Amino acid sequence: MAYQSEYALENEVLQQLEELNYERVNIHNIKLEINEYLKELGVLKNE
Repeated sequence: MAYQSEYALENEVLQQLEELNYERVNIHNIKLEINEYLKELGVLKNE
């Protein structure tokens, strides 16, 4: 399923950013941007 692999990739990216000590607010904003991109691709349904 495409969503599962994209979800795993998203988690990996966020984990790496956390390890680089980015602020959680910035990580949250990046996550929102990733989710918007996935919605545009039709991978995620609109919430």
